[in-house]
Amino acid sequence: MSELAQDLGAQLADLRLAGADQYDPVTWHYLQGLFERAARHRGEVRRLLDARLAQALQTLRERFAQAQREA
Repeated sequence: MSELAQDLGAQLADLRLAGADQYDPVTWHYLQGLFERAARHRGEVRRLLDARLAQALQTLRERFAQAQREA
């Protein structure tokens, strides 16, 4: 597993511990699926999927943090 893949997996785990999976379960399911899909690929396809996952993680992290501030 690449360093980026490990980092993305760690970010998913951190967000789950924080409760993001309960905050937006549909997006959470998408992220989990994308992570698993990326794990089955190599090369350019893997790079593209990892980039999409990283962006989606960032978006969820920002939305989740905003919701926590507003609560």
